[in-house]
Amino acid sequence: MGKSGRSNGRIAPSDGRTLGERVASYLRAKHPEKTAPYVASEIGVSAETVRKWLEQGSVPNGAAMLALIRRYRMSFVDVVLGEDADEWIAELARQEEQERLEAEAAAIRQKLAFVMGGGSR
Repeated sequence: MGKSGRSNGRIAPSDGRTLGERVASYLRAKHPEKTAPYVASEIGVSAETVRKWLEQGSVPNGAAMLALIRRYRMSFVDVVLGEDADEWIAELARQEEQERLEAEAAAIRQKLAFVMGGGSR
């Protein structure tokens, strides 16, 4: 491992800055406006804590990371780990997205059947 804390392009345990940047980037993408208040309400931490993650590149503690994973699921894990994600994590994220899309497609098919059947709302 080099002096930068990186090894083969992967996040090393000492490279908290990269991890913090990835967390902040994900949260900003998820909530482009009023990021801190939205994230705080979704995972049960203070908005000030989230602001520190966003503005100072602070890394969430273990409990906060678990809360982020519980709320945002594999999409969060995939983005935060980036190229460090093992194949199984990428596969879990793909499966989760497939399930979401299949549920969305089923809802659309149900609406289409209703419309084609002459139903009214």
